[in-house]
Amino acid sequence: MILTLFVGLLCFTYQAKAQWTVIDPSNLVQNIKSAVQSSTTATNMVKSLQESIKIYNPEQGLLRRPQIGA
Repeated sequence: MILTLFVGLLCFTYQAKAQWTVIDPSNLVQNIKSAVQSSTTATNMVKSLQESIKIYNPEQGLLRRPQIGA
């Protein structure tokens, strides 16, 4: 009885099998292009922020008050 039960359980065991990796080259290219575009956008935003700081910073920017007596 125990041997029959053991053989029956062995029939229902699942053996894990490896799967092949699927690579989509067009998707990889699209992701790389998107990353480059995001990086470019971030760089432009930083440059814009730096220019804004230069303009509005009273010590360095264009809105600096002229010094009298210098």
